[in-house]
Amino acid sequence: MNTDRIAEPAFDQLPTRTMVRAIQIGTVLLMIGVGLLLNCWRLSSAADIDVVRLASEASYWGALTASLGVGMMRGVAVVYFYRLVYVLAKRNVETVKNLQIMLFREEL
Repeated sequence: MNTDRIAEPAFDQLPTRTMVRAIQIGTVLLMIGVGLLLNCWRLSSAADIDVVRLASEASYWGALTASLGVGMMRGVAVVYFYRLVYVLAKRNVETVKNLQIMLFREEL
């Protein structure tokens, strides 16, 4: 019995659930970060020192969560691209060459 044929269709499903979840988490983190940065921008013109400290903290946490969200989505994009190239290479080497020429507009 050939087990490679059984496992092959599950590997070809792109994007996988893990990638979609990572994109969703990255989007939520990005939106939280943008919300905190907007809150910081709104509070930055206050005269009270406690509000200024709150704005400074919101700026720190906003930048942190926004960068985590963007980084997570970029990481998923890189994994998705290399997984796509691997699946195409497994199917047909010519398809990968055509994909590289299409993406980078260079002759191999």
